[in-house]
Amino acid sequence: MCSYYIEGSKDKPIEMDENLAFVQVLDTSNVKKVGTSKLGQWQNIEKSINGILPKLKGKVSKYKIFHGNKTDFEGKEKARLLRFIEEYLAS
Repeated sequence: MCSYYIEGSKDKPIEMDENLAFVQVLDTSNVKKVGTSKLGQWQNIEKSINGILPKLKGKVSKYKIFHGNKTDFEGKEKARLLRFIEEYLAS
C-alpha cells in the first residue's frame, strides 16, 4: 500500500496520515437495477478488502463503496457518504 499521495507527475509527494479511509464511488446509471447481482458483488468486494487491510499493515484502515446515479447522490447516497465521512473523522 502506498504511503504518499502524488497528484501530478511534477507535484511533491504528500505523506498520508497513519489512519485513512479509501472511499470508492460507483456510477450505477448504466447498471440494470432489476435482476443485477452487482450490488451483492460490491458488498462482497468491500467485505473482502476490509478483511485483508489489517494484514497489509498499510495506512488504509477502512474501504467503503458507495453507489448510485446522479439523483441518488443528490439524496440518500449523499447523506450516507457524508455520514460515513463524519463518523470516520470522529473516530
